[in-house]
Amino acid sequence: MSMDPGNADCTTGLSKALYDALTGDARMPFPPSMTDAQKAVPRAVCYAVASKVAAEANADRLPVHAAYTSASGQSIPKDTDAVINFATREEDTHNAVATGAAWRFTCPTGKGGRYLVTAGCTFDSALSDSAVAYLAIRVNGTARRRVARIAGSAMQQEELSGSTVLSLSAGHYVDVALFHKSEHSGGEPLETMAVGNFITITRLSD
Repeated sequence: MSMDPGNADCTTGLSKALYDALTGDARMPFPPSMTDAQKAVPRAVCYAVASKVAAEANADRLPVHAAYTSASGQSIPKDTDAVINFATREEDTHNAVATGAAWRFTCPTGKGGRYLVTAGCTFDSALSDSAVAYLAIRVNGTARRRVARIAGSAMQQEELSGSTVLSLSAGHYVDVALFHKSEHSGGEPLETMAVGNFITITRLSD
């Protein structure tokens, strides 16, 4: 893409308008002794500022969407609600996700509304027949929807996934908790394939 601000086909209207306002010869008079090369320096700075403003304005108009996965083989301890660390970013339009042990998506300022949340987790191997496991989508640390549950002989299928629509206000945060209870004394690892451990969060409307 050309960086020439005079090329209307290759610049946004906002960035070109700002560039013209900041760098037009009538608004930014240069001493007669300045060469074209010397004039290009302040013009380039102004254009960089205008482009940044335009990019931020365009980002604010984007619908909120975040998509993350995990392929780390996270170990899930028994008898506790373990927050899933979807550490790998695929898309995050508003940088709304903090990864790590306290993974969370925080509803951006001015972007409250109805959100579609879809999540899935897959154990690395089948749990025991007497085990139970469930996947919950939480808001501010409290389970709002239990989107999947498997128990007994159904544990031969290790994948839990589901979707829900939540009403969020700015500052509310969403995370995903996985619980299991089995005969094993230690933790149960998730599979090391991103396709089986994922979350997407998309703003639907105000």
